[in-house]
Amino acid sequence: MLPRYKRWVTFLRDLGVPLVVVDSDGYVGELLPLWIEAGVNVAFPLEIAAGNDPVAVRKQYGQEIAFIGGIDKREIRSKERTYHEVMRRVPWLIEQGGYLPRLDHAVPPDVPLRSYLYMCELIKALAEGRAVPGPDQPLGIEEQLGPIERMWSPQMAPQEPHH
Repeated sequence: MLPRYKRWVTFLRDLGVPLVVVDSDGYVGELLPLWIEAGVNVAFPLEIAAGNDPVAVRKQYGQEIAFIGGIDKREIRSKERTYHEVMRRVPWLIEQGGYLPRLDHAVPPDVPLRSYLYMCELIKALAEGRAVPGPDQPLGIEEQLGPIERMWSPQMAPQEPHH
Protein backbone atom coordinates (compact mmCIF):
# COMPACT_ATOMS: atom_id res chain seq x y z
CA MET A 1 0.00 0.00 0.00
CA LEU A 2 2.70 2.49 1.00
CA PRO A 3 4.62 2.49 -2.32
CA ARG A 4 1.42 3.23 -4.25
CA TYR A 5 0.43 6.04 -1.92
CA LYS A 6 3.91 7.55 -2.24
CA ARG A 7 3.69 7.47 -6.05
CA TRP A 8 0.21 8.94 -5.96
CA VAL A 9 1.22 11.76 -3.58
CA THR A 10 4.37 12.52 -5.61
CA PHE A 11 2.26 12.72 -8.77
CA LEU A 12 -0.16 15.14 -7.10
CA ARG A 13 2.61 17.28 -5.59
CA ASP A 14 4.28 17.53 -9.02
CA LEU A 15 0.99 18.97 -10.27
CA GLY A 16 1.04 21.57 -7.49
CA VAL A 17 -1.66 19.98 -5.33
CA PRO A 18 -0.95 21.18 -1.77
CA LEU A 19 -3.44 19.02 0.13
CA VAL A 20 -3.81 15.29 -0.25
CA VAL A 21 -6.91 14.07 1.59
CA VAL A 22 -7.62 10.41 2.27
CA ASP A 23 -11.20 9.37 3.06
CA SER A 24 -11.26 6.11 4.96
CA ASP A 25 -14.09 4.76 7.06
CA GLY A 26 -13.38 2.51 10.02
CA TYR A 27 -10.47 2.55 12.41
CA VAL A 28 -7.46 4.33 10.90
CA GLY A 29 -4.98 4.22 13.77
CA GLU A 30 -2.65 1.81 11.99
CA LEU A 31 -2.98 3.62 8.66
CA LEU A 32 -2.15 7.14 9.88
CA PRO A 33 1.64 6.61 10.15
CA LEU A 34 1.68 5.06 6.66
CA TRP A 35 -0.29 7.95 5.18
CA ILE A 36 2.00 10.46 6.87
CA GLU A 37 5.09 8.66 5.56
CA ALA A 38 3.56 8.71 2.07
CA GLY A 39 2.96 12.47 2.30
CA VAL A 40 -0.80 12.48 2.85
CA ASN A 41 -1.58 15.56 4.93
CA VAL A 42 -5.33 15.32 5.65
CA ALA A 43 -7.36 12.36 6.98
CA PHE A 44 -11.14 12.17 6.89
CA PRO A 45 -13.59 11.39 8.68
CA LEU A 46 -12.15 9.77 11.89
CA GLU A 47 -15.25 7.74 12.74
CA ILE A 48 -15.83 7.64 16.48
CA ALA A 49 -17.90 4.42 16.35
CA ALA A 50 -14.88 2.65 14.82
CA GLY A 51 -12.68 3.58 17.78
CA ASN A 52 -10.93 6.67 16.39
CA ASP A 53 -10.12 9.36 18.95
CA PRO A 54 -9.38 12.75 17.34
CA VAL A 55 -7.82 14.14 20.53
CA ALA A 56 -5.43 11.17 20.78
CA VAL A 57 -4.58 11.53 17.07
CA ARG A 58 -3.70 15.21 17.52
CA LYS A 59 -1.64 14.46 20.63
CA GLN A 60 0.23 11.63 18.93
CA TYR A 61 0.86 13.21 15.52
CA GLY A 62 0.74 16.93 16.27
CA GLN A 63 0.64 18.92 13.05
CA GLU A 64 1.99 16.07 10.88
CA ILE A 65 -1.53 15.46 9.61
CA ALA A 66 -4.69 17.55 9.60
CA PHE A 67 -8.10 16.00 9.81
CA ILE A 68 -11.75 16.56 9.08
CA GLY A 69 -14.60 15.00 11.04
CA GLY A 70 -14.46 13.47 14.49
CA ILE A 71 -17.96 14.48 15.66
CA ASP A 72 -19.95 11.33 16.41
CA LYS A 73 -22.93 11.20 14.05
CA ARG A 74 -24.82 9.02 16.56
CA GLU A 75 -24.81 11.80 19.17
CA ILE A 76 -26.55 14.48 17.10
CA ARG A 77 -30.03 13.38 18.23
CA SER A 78 -31.02 16.30 20.46
CA LYS A 79 -29.64 19.73 21.21
CA GLU A 80 -28.43 18.53 24.63
CA ARG A 81 -26.54 15.53 23.21
CA THR A 82 -25.20 17.67 20.38
CA TYR A 83 -23.88 20.24 22.86
CA HIS A 84 -22.10 17.57 24.88
CA GLU A 85 -20.61 15.87 21.80
CA VAL A 86 -19.29 19.09 20.27
CA MET A 87 -18.01 20.67 23.47
CA ARG A 88 -16.13 17.62 24.74
CA ARG A 89 -13.42 17.79 22.06
CA VAL A 90 -14.03 20.37 19.32
CA PRO A 91 -12.90 23.51 21.22
CA TRP A 92 -9.52 21.95 22.05
CA LEU A 93 -9.08 20.58 18.52
CA ILE A 94 -9.86 23.95 16.93
CA GLU A 95 -7.36 25.58 19.29
CA GLN A 96 -4.65 23.12 18.18
CA GLY A 97 -5.21 23.88 14.48
CA GLY A 98 -5.23 21.57 11.50
CA TYR A 99 -8.81 20.54 12.14
CA LEU A 100 -12.11 21.06 10.32
CA PRO A 101 -14.99 20.02 12.56
CA ARG A 102 -17.82 18.04 11.02
CA LEU A 103 -19.66 14.79 11.47
CA ASP A 104 -17.63 11.62 11.21
CA HIS A 105 -19.78 10.36 8.35
CA ALA A 106 -22.82 11.37 6.34
CA VAL A 107 -25.74 12.78 8.32
CA PRO A 108 -27.99 9.85 9.28
CA PRO A 109 -31.60 10.23 8.09
CA ASP A 110 -32.96 10.17 11.64
CA VAL A 111 -30.91 13.16 12.83
CA PRO A 112 -33.34 16.00 13.56
CA LEU A 113 -32.77 19.10 11.47
CA ARG A 114 -32.81 21.20 14.64
CA SER A 115 -29.91 19.18 16.10
CA TYR A 116 -27.87 19.40 12.91
CA LEU A 117 -28.39 23.17 12.64
CA TYR A 118 -27.49 23.54 16.30
CA MET A 119 -24.24 21.65 15.69
CA CYS A 120 -23.46 24.11 12.87
CA GLU A 121 -24.21 27.06 15.17
CA LEU A 122 -21.92 25.65 17.87
CA ILE A 123 -19.05 25.11 15.44
CA LYS A 124 -19.48 28.57 13.96
CA ALA A 125 -19.46 30.20 17.41
CA LEU A 126 -16.35 28.26 18.41
CA ALA A 127 -14.55 29.12 15.17
CA GLU A 128 -15.40 32.82 15.58
CA GLY A 129 -14.37 32.84 19.25
CA ARG A 130 -17.74 33.98 20.53
CA ALA A 131 -20.09 32.68 23.21
CA VAL A 132 -21.51 29.26 22.47
CA PRO A 133 -25.32 29.06 22.49
CA GLY A 134 -26.68 26.67 25.10
CA PRO A 135 -29.08 23.88 24.12
CA ASP A 136 -32.04 25.80 25.55
CA GLN A 137 -31.43 28.88 23.37
CA PRO A 138 -33.25 29.33 20.04
CA LEU A 139 -31.18 28.91 16.91
CA GLY A 140 -30.27 32.00 14.93
CA ILE A 141 -31.55 30.29 11.80
CA GLU A 142 -34.97 29.95 13.44
CA GLU A 143 -35.21 33.71 13.64
CA GLN A 144 -34.83 33.81 9.85
CA LEU A 145 -36.89 30.75 8.94
CA GLY A 146 -39.33 30.54 11.81
CA PRO A 147 -39.83 27.44 13.96
CA ILE A 148 -38.76 24.18 12.37
CA GLU A 149 -41.03 21.98 14.45
CA ARG A 150 -43.26 21.27 11.47
CA MET A 151 -41.17 19.71 8.76
CA TRP A 152 -41.89 20.28 5.10
CA SER A 153 -43.86 17.65 3.18
CA PRO A 154 -44.96 17.50 -0.48
CA GLN A 155 -48.54 18.29 0.63
CA MET A 156 -47.31 21.73 1.71
CA ALA A 157 -46.17 22.61 -1.83
CA PRO A 158 -48.23 25.11 -3.82
CA GLN A 159 -50.91 23.36 -5.85
CA GLU A 160 -50.88 25.90 -8.68
CA PRO A 161 -49.30 24.78 -11.95
CA HIS A 162 -46.01 26.46 -12.77
CA HIS A 163 -45.81 28.39 -16.03
